Amino acid sequence: MEYDKLKNVISRITSLPASLWEVLRSHIHFKRYLKGELLHVDTPDSGIAAFIVCGGAITLASTGRDKVVLRLWKAKDIILYGVSEQLLPIIHTEIFFTLESTVMEIQYEQLALLAQSHAEIWQFLHTLFLQEQDFWHRQNLWHKTKTAEERHLESIEHYGTLYLQLPDKLKASYLGVTERWVRNLK
Repeated sequence: MEYDKLKNVISRITSLPASLWEVLRSHIHFKRYLKGELLHVDTPDSGIAAFIVCGGAITLASTGRDKVVLRLWKAKDIILYGVSEQLLPIIHTEIFFTLESTVMEIQYEQLALLAQSHAEIWQFLHTLFLQEQDFWHRQNLWHKTKTAEERHLESIEHYGTLYLQLPDKLKASYLGVTERWVRNLK
């Protein structure tokens, strides 16, 4: 059942022959993360491609003594992190599971090896990189063109519980506002 969810997401990006799907499937591992568990992604060998089957996570980056939310991930999102300094800068990040989550993971190195002999996987990865760049472009515009209140309401609409359960300090970092502004919403 979970593989079908991943297959549906991948099929929106690229078409994989059944034989290649079976090869890919043999490298995918299910992992369960508990609420509050961290996944460190800060070196190329820790790179992952992961599909969130259920649950949710946030990407945190350290800015000196504080941590800021870079991204929220919900069910059916594909996390591609720590994979290439040229394509996606590697920064010291942590993927923090805000909800108990089931994730299908494949090490990026394994995916890249498969891609050497299967053009469809390169197409898939290339599309994911483009989507990631597009996300950051849209995120930048979102911060520049929307008011803090609009960003807050859109976050509730798009992420629901995943966003609402964040502590005020992390909500503030995601929205680009002060913690006091977030507390005044209540």
